[in-house]
Amino acid sequence: MFIGSYSAPAAKSLKAKVSASLLALAAAVALPQAAHLIGYATGTGNAIGSILLPMHFAILALGLFAGPVAGLIAGALSPLVSFLLTGMPSAAVLPFMVAELAGYGFAAGLLASKDVHPAFKVAFTLVAGRLLRTFVTAIAVFAFGVNAAVADVWTAVVPGIPGILLQLILIPLIVRAVERAARQRP
Repeated sequence: MFIGSYSAPAAKSLKAKVSASLLALAAAVALPQAAHLIGYATGTGNAIGSILLPMHFAILALGLFAGPVAGLIAGALSPLVSFLLTGMPSAAVLPFMVAELAGYGFAAGLLASKDVHPAFKVAFTLVAGRLLRTFVTAIAVFAFGVNAAVADVWTAVVPGIPGILLQLILIPLIVRAVERAARQRP
């Protein structure tokens, strides 16, 4: 059941990849803002971003649909654009989010054509992105004396478990819906 025709229908043309990238970039900026509005309404404030990981959804999906280059570029740009437009993520976190999201987009793109269930692709991608963020954090700490703890990259996973579970459930559903729609096109 988990192995079969589950490879995402990759965007073929450059126009489709650019369109998908721009849409994902817009979503990666808008979704965190929507989450923060919900957070303020419910009294959780900005913490909801760490819980739901809204920026990750669009980049993971983009990598699966448009490939590693589009995923890498949009993943790297989305925190930068968000910071320039909204001030979030904070400047202290920005380089680490750039690395992590670029890693997510690239890893998802590399797995796009693999014949495994999308949930496995998402799970592997999440681990790969965290490993890259850990590596970048270690470089920042040991080479540049940045005041951060490498272990914090992994302890931050715990509050994000609801977002991770949503990604593992929703992204495969989105991939399957797009596959069905692609099969129905003439």
